[in-house]
Amino acid sequence: MAKNLLYFMLGNVEMAKISTQQLIEITHDSDFRDMLFDDLSEYEKFYNRILQLKTSGDRLKNVSPLAAVCIRAAINAKTARDKSPRRMSEMLINGFVRGIRDIEEKIVKAVKCNERREVIVLAKDYRRHLVANIERYRKI
Repeated sequence: MAKNLLYFMLGNVEMAKISTQQLIEITHDSDFRDMLFDDLSEYEKFYNRILQLKTSGDRLKNVSPLAAVCIRAAINAKTARDKSPRRMSEMLINGFVRGIRDIEEKIVKAVKCNERREVIVLAKDYRRHLVANIERYRKI
């Protein structure tokens, strides 16, 4: 069983959830925390939709506990001196840009491999979510 678009999306969404949860724990700004909680809710919806679309032929793997610890440690290191919403927004935007680049590449491959239409639609929705987040966080 090959790693497909759902496999990629599950890992990406899980990493986004872990990162967002860590930023929620770090921030002292209530408005920024509210934005993060909104994002976390959206990531939960994508995560659940991925699981709904999973078939017996799909190979999915959750982010390992070690990878989760590494993600949290990296965020802690990057925010050690500056825990401002502006700094955290910059970090998030960088992640969104990487995520958009990666998901676009995976969508093209999925289309060529004739993956299920509903999976591709979900991936495009996720891409739109990332683009919208860039605009939201640029305003900080």
